[in-house]
Amino acid sequence: MSTIQSALPSHPVLPWPILTSPLRRRGLAALIAAGLTAGILAVVGTEPLVLGAGAAWFVLALATHAFDIRRGERHRSAPLLVATAFTLAALAAHSALWGQAVRGDVAVLLLALTLAHWASTPLVRLVLDRTVPPRAIIVCPAAEIVRHRHGRSQRVRGFSAETLQDPGVVVAAVLHDVARGGADRVELLPGIPDRTVQQLAWALRRDGVELLLHQPTGRVRSSRTELLMTAHGPGLLLTPPRPGLLTRVGKRALDVLGAAALLVLLGPVLLGTALAVRREDGGPALYRQERIGLDGKPFQIYKFRTMVQDADAQLEALLREQNADGRPLFKVSADPRVTRLGAFLRRSSIDELPQLLNVLEGTMSLVGPRPQRPAEVALYDGDAEHRLGVRPGMTGLWQVSGRSRLSWEQARELDVYYAHNWSPLLDLTILLRTFKAVLTSDGAV
Repeated sequence: MSTIQSALPSHPVLPWPILTSPLRRRGLAALIAAGLTAGILAVVGTEPLVLGAGAAWFVLALATHAFDIRRGERHRSAPLLVATAFTLAALAAHSALWGQAVRGDVAVLLLALTLAHWASTPLVRLVLDRTVPPRAIIVCPAAEIVRHRHGRSQRVRGFSAETLQDPGVVVAAVLHDVARGGADRVELLPGIPDRTVQQLAWALRRDGVELLLHQPTGRVRSSRTELLMTAHGPGLLLTPPRPGLLTRVGKRALDVLGAAALLVLLGPVLLGTALAVRREDGGPALYRQERIGLDGKPFQIYKFRTMVQDADAQLEALLREQNADGRPLFKVSADPRVTRLGAFLRRSSIDELPQLLNVLEGTMSLVGPRPQRPAEVALYDGDAEHRLGVRPGMTGLWQVSGRSRLSWEQARELDVYYAHNWSPLLDLTILLRTFKAVLTSDGAV
């Protein structure tokens, strides 16, 4: 029996009802939203156009999860705005086809629905929290199991001190319990190592399962936390690192607009560099290489060629000579393959500019962890794979914190922190610091 299998339940676990807590919560929230929408429509009137617009708005809001209020989340404004914008666009198209102006009373109705649901979110959340309590998996040291009992809304999972030091085993066991019981919260009592906490937070993020911590943590932005009182004392509720719709759309819009603008502004530099690279040794100006991107998907990265034409064939031998082939950051010190022009392009970061094309096609972002080669990713261990949970970028946290002066371990820690905590403000800070790093050639090789 494997270590992970031995950590899974060896005793019968009473299953929770088929209708899990998250599903019951969503269903009740949808019913409350339907009642509020119907009440507003009843006040406004029963004209077919008004009823149709209100019904269309409600369906769109439901489809965009506007009423799916997660614990630890105060408002769901983005989906409401999306539903309103699409409904108004549909009304405008309808009016244009029939040669009519958009009726002001219908537009006011849609805005009233948006404001009413947005304002009622805290009250609805309170009702949901009282009516549908969370189903939790309580994780604690084995010695603490006797102090906690299984109940209707919680299960207890204890681990030995030795097992708690192995995040892989703990994560596998907790995920097993969460999937089997339909839990929407994992509660960690004191005594869980920080590395295990981090691995659990990342593993649970896709299913929207929240963490409740009863121990301090300094690796999470305050906007993802909320102080909560529980039967086990005060705890820090940690929502999954899943930015909202407007945040994701805003990041993508910044990528597209920023990359397009830079390509236009830097067009002469790009053309001049391409001609200079070809003139130096007659080889191709652009260099393509397979890298690993978001969720482990491979893509082709573009760069200006800064090395001799057979550079890839020489890499393995150079890494062996410098004993650097066992680390997931393939860097050769005083690399003899770099051409004279290539050294300048690297110091000035001009060699990275063709990656603006990657940003436009969506395989990269302006800001994110640097994409690595398949052979480097194959050497990942621990939490290094968390880097793959966000889109790779042209610049990132470790590039503006020392670049080539940092070890792989330091670069990994910075990239993992970014993957867990990225925000528009953090991206803007990194972009501003990037300009300084490029101008001063800080850490470039």
